[in-house]
Amino acid sequence: SSKSKINEQEIKVSLNDKEQKINVSKNSLDLYEVTFDNLSKENYIELKNDSGELYYEVIADYYIDYEEFSKKEKSLNVESEMNSEVNVNDTISQIIKIKNTSDSEIYNGMVQISIPQGCSVREESLSKLEALGLIEKYEYNYSNINLYLRNFEKDKETELTIEYKANYPENITGGTVRCYDYYNPDIEGYFMPTNLIVK
Repeated sequence: SSKSKINEQEIKVSLNDKEQKINVSKNSLDLYEVTFDNLSKENYIELKNDSGELYYEVIADYYIDYEEFSKKEKSLNVESEMNSEVNVNDTISQIIKIKNTSDSEIYNGMVQISIPQGCSVREESLSKLEALGLIEKYEYNYSNINLYLRNFEKDKETELTIEYKANYPENITGGTVRCYDYYNPDIEGYFMPTNLIVK
């Protein structure tokens, strides 16, 4: 906010036993970021400034090994098959099967798919899913696809086919699928990435 009056001062940010300093320039509308790696189960954050109002956001990132993650209980059953070996310029088909094994209907479902690195989405495969009424709509960028499911009934199973073009020779993992209830993300299911070799 231009009225926050935090320009030209030093802000101290501490997390537990560590402290970092931010020197704010004349531009009080800028974004400043500090990163800490000393998180514990309970944490204490403190911000000290001389004047003005601070607006801040706290984000926590963490990683779990695939083997441990796969043991989590899931409300949605997600399976995926994808070509494992192709040549440059070939079409890669990813067939995703999702079953609602939760206790209720999901009115606003989201399917997030990580696009294999070095591959591009064939948009006609997404528009076909929309035309067939399998999804409400879709959107994608260079790394992810979002598919919107509506009224996904209990015990219902749906099959979605996504196509990519292999652009470069590589040996990667990709095609991760996460499906969840948009307004209740604890109802979810995952499929871990698979190995893809492009020759």
